Amino acid sequence: MGAADFMEKPVDLDVLTQRFDELLRGTSSDLVAESDAMRSILGLAAQVASTPFPVLITGETGTGKEVVARYIHKVSGRDPFVPLNCANVPAELADSLLFGHLKGSFTGAIEDKRGLVRAASGGTLFLDEIGEMPLELQAKMLRFLDSGAFMPLGGGREQKSSARVVAATNRDLSNLAEDGDFRRDLYYRLNSFPIHIPPLRKRKSDIAPLAIYHCNHLSRVLGREVEPTEEALEALVSYDYPGNVRELFNILDRAAVVANGPLGRGDVERFLSFPQRRPRAGGSGLKSEAQAVVDAREREVIVKALEEAGGNKAEAARRLQISYKTLFNKMKKLRIPT
Repeated sequence: MGAADFMEKPVDLDVLTQRFDELLRGTSSDLVAESDAMRSILGLAAQVASTPFPVLITGETGTGKEVVARYIHKVSGRDPFVPLNCANVPAELADSLLFGHLKGSFTGAIEDKRGLVRAASGGTLFLDEIGEMPLELQAKMLRFLDSGAFMPLGGGREQKSSARVVAATNRDLSNLAEDGDFRRDLYYRLNSFPIHIPPLRKRKSDIAPLAIYHCNHLSRVLGREVEPTEEALEALVSYDYPGNVRELFNILDRAAVVANGPLGRGDVERFLSFPQRRPRAGGSGLKSEAQAVVDAREREVIVKALEEAGGNKAEAARRLQISYKTLFNKMKKLRIPT
């Protein structure tokens, strides 16, 4: 009938809202992998999927760490998948959210609450941005990884969960451990099976297939065909994506909204973080590259000033200490929407 998923009662509201969010954003365990690097990662992920060992996925922001985690979960045959972004959880709430609490264990605890560790029993607990987990909670997480046991807040007896932990981070946990900001023993425990995802700029052969995949998703969301032209794909492949796959999808989202018909080169280039400049015939390649770097930095500064000024160009000009006319001319030159 078209149902995307189901949950058994009693339904955990945190898990339910996360599932709605991922369905609305189009997040899934489907992986687009044309590059040798991503094919190798898929092979590693499939090998570790059937084991109970924790997995640590590393890579820059936006490279697709959660997508790889979902792929591992899908291949494992486990259920459910319970994600948590550790960076979004206040330190004072993290213990209760992860491990649950009993009624009366603290002010406002008016009923027993099971945590995500228990909700993920039999499935996968995905801890994104694990480097942001509060230090005081890391010892408790280590205890759970070693034994499957945990203690809810206010509890006097340990509980068990068979949740398998997959963690991800864009930070160097080894360096954090050296600085005392992350437990070394927890790092070694998580790092029993590491998977590193290279940035999109180092796997160019994935860009066009990812773009086509996301355009198919946009076609379903928008109720009309969204198709990139060959020229648009060439422009997308020539870009370096400091924001990785997330930035690619964001560019396509915006281009699809404003485009009339198929996505052309101009539709996508207007949303790139800096213009894709081609060397002039007979010109110095080194000079062109240097100018592109200068233009990129100038564009970055102007866009930031405009964001901080809420889009008010006059205020942005004052912040940059240039005239309104100069700002306007630079925006046109750097293809910043006016």
